[in-house]
Amino acid sequence: MSCHIGMLLRPAPAELAATCKHYESVAAGGAYESAVFYCPESGFMSWVAARCLTHIRPSEGGATPKQCPVSTTAGADTVPKRNGRPRSRLVDIGGGTGSFTAVLAHAAGILPGVGANDVRHHGDEPLVLCVDPCPEMVQRARSVKGVTALQDNALSFSQRRDIKRYDIALLKEVVHHLPAADLDQLYAGIWCQLSPGGVVCTVTRPHNLGRDFPLFAACREIWRDNQGEAAVYESAVRRAGFVAVKTHEETFEFRQG
Repeated sequence: MSCHIGMLLRPAPAELAATCKHYESVAAGGAYESAVFYCPESGFMSWVAARCLTHIRPSEGGATPKQCPVSTTAGADTVPKRNGRPRSRLVDIGGGTGSFTAVLAHAAGILPGVGANDVRHHGDEPLVLCVDPCPEMVQRARSVKGVTALQDNALSFSQRRDIKRYDIALLKEVVHHLPAADLDQLYAGIWCQLSPGGVVCTVTRPHNLGRDFPLFAACREIWRDNQGEAAVYESAVRRAGFVAVKTHEETFEFRQG
C-alpha cells in the first residue's frame, strides 16, 4: 500500500455525521486496533512510524524556517531537553486512540521508554498530545501511557491560540475527512501554532491505487473522486507560509503468509 499526499472533495453533512458515528462504533467495540492498519503489533504500523522518523528527526544547527514535507512524513527541529536528551513536542491531530501517537513518540525518542511518566510533560505542557473529535477515541487515548488526549476536531484545534507551541504536527490519514475548502485555514492555523523550525507531516493515501490493488472498477472510481492530486495539499501548505514543501510516496507490500 502507498502512503501519498492527496486531495479530497467536500463531504456532505450527512457523510460527516456518518463518519463520526462509524469511528464511535469501532472505538467502543475495540475493532479499531484489531485492523491491520491500526494494530500496534502489525508490521504496517511500525513501518509507517519508521518512514515518519526519516523526516521528523531533529535538525542539526538550531531552528530553521517552518517546513512542510507534505508527505508520508516530515521533520522538525527539537527544543526542550530533559536529562540531557533532546525533546520535541508532538501533536497528532486526528490521532484516534493514540496508539500510533505513542508508537511514533517512542520511536522518535520523545517518550524514551514505555510508562516513562517523567517525560510526559515539559513544565506544564504535554510533550505528546493526541487530538480527536470522537469522545470514544479520546477516552481510549487517555489510557495510553505518555499521551495526553484532547477532544477537538482538526480545524477547530488549528485555530486555537491557547495551545503551547509544538514542534511536530502529524495528520495521519485524517485530511480526507476534511472539506477541501478548509485546507488553507487548517494549515495556516497549524503554521501559527508551530515553533520556529517546526514541521507538519501529512500522511494520506494515493490518488491512483495501481492495477494490482484488489478493488473492483467502480470502487476505484469512488476512491479517485475522494483522493485527488498532491498539488492541492502542496499549494495549501505553501500558501500557509511553509517552506521546504516535499511530497514522498512510500509503498508497503503485504505478503501472504
